[in-house]
Amino acid sequence: MEYTKPSLTYEEQADLLISRGLLADRDILIATLQNVNYYRLVKLRNPPALQVVMS
Repeated sequence: MEYTKPSLTYEEQADLLISRGLLADRDILIATLQNVNYYRLVKLRNPPALQVVMS
């Protein structure tokens, strides 16, 4: 199987999450994405769980 979707940079991932309704400081979100997998972060989108990840 060949993947055709290009990978996104941390900045692009942050912009995508924000465009999908995530309320977050972009710089903090980028720093968080550097330490937490994008898909794990998407699962933790509710505010209490995200607050724990970002602290």
